[in-house]
Amino acid sequence: MDTQKVLIVDDDVNITDVLRRVLARPGRRVMVANDSLEGFKTALDERPDLVILDVMMPGMSGRDVCWALRAEPTTRDTPIMMLSALNEPDDEVTGLQAGADTYASKPFDPGELSARVDGLLKARQAARPPVPC
Repeated sequence: MDTQKVLIVDDDVNITDVLRRVLARPGRRVMVANDSLEGFKTALDERPDLVILDVMMPGMSGRDVCWALRAEPTTRDTPIMMLSALNEPDDEVTGLQAGADTYASKPFDPGELSARVDGLLKARQAARPPVPC
């Protein structure tokens, strides 16, 4: 099995450190970008299997990054999870309308977030066409 690549884009180093520990597994590479532009560029260069985006970041918001990733042919189908302290229903709807596959609120339960990530990665793997022999 190929190594799964997860990209975390969040300007809060404490959050990225926790997420890196929670999501680390054998066969999984967790990458971190601490601003939206770096995250967008990393997604284009690395083609992760999943992107976790904070919504509120300086410069481009996570929503803007999500729209930009959906507009790129190489990242159009990459699963995206929005992770934000904005936790009103309208915030979630706006994130989903921007193209996110799921939306989670901060603070988050590490076990629940890990299970959501595992589910998105399994769905991504199942959606890929089989490799010819």
